[in-house]
Amino acid sequence: MKIDNENLKYLETWINDFLERQDISEIHIKDKYEHSYRTAKIAKLLYPDNKLLEIAMKFHDIGRFVQFKKISSFDDNILSHYIVGREYVEELEKNEEIKSSKELDIIKYVIKYHMGSKYIKPEDINNIDKNTLELIELSSIVDAIDNGCIGATYYIEREIQNDEKHYIVNYPSLDMKSVSKEVLYFYLTNEKFDKFKYCKTYADYLLYAVILLIVSLKYENKDSVIKIIQKEKTIEKYNVLINKYINPSDAKLCIDHLNSVVNTYILFVK
Repeated sequence: MKIDNENLKYLETWINDFLERQDISEIHIKDKYEHSYRTAKIAKLLYPDNKLLEIAMKFHDIGRFVQFKKISSFDDNILSHYIVGREYVEELEKNEEIKSSKELDIIKYVIKYHMGSKYIKPEDINNIDKNTLELIELSSIVDAIDNGCIGATYYIEREIQNDEKHYIVNYPSLDMKSVSKEVLYFYLTNEKFDKFKYCKTYADYLLYAVILLIVSLKYENKDSVIKIIQKEKTIEKYNVLINKYINPSDAKLCIDHLNSVVNTYILFVK
């Protein structure tokens, strides 16, 4: 697919202006503001020749800003940021507040499906071209690297303490430090899972974040991922969080598994 550089410049200017208008004095907005720029930076580091991916990462969580404005929460079970984000851009496009282009069409798919192409319904996937599917998959990789290796270690404790995912409200009978059998299985087999389907406690949610890190070590750019992990002291931070927010009966098993996996790729854990 041939990319129009003028369209890319326009889209980058547009999304930069959008992000700079956000109120980063609100900590949740600040999280997503920084995440948008970090993912763009990671995309540039890993895929330096893919300018469209870099710009798409600044767009990918635009729905988070809309979502928080509407419900003062990032709870996708109440309002999906994937769906509302695409709808928001489509409405802007309809009102000519953002120019239509084939590049924007691809970005809209990234906004809706940046969890990865495997989450696209079978009846819909045939309508998406190969280049767009590839960009969707790359966006999910970059998003996972930032969420798993950087972002979660900064905000997950606050989310737990404030019940920002509403697990305590939605599942009051569950021990929030208990890991479900399904999530523990996915974790020990290093398999990314659907957090909306399986996470019901903060122990589950914490392991989902750690799985994003583990899966990131399987990517072809794992050397760059390892450098991020070492710079951010991610493993040490997760060890502390696991000990604090997962019951002792599972915490040691989870820490031992994480360190074993990381040792396999890095050869040592500081």
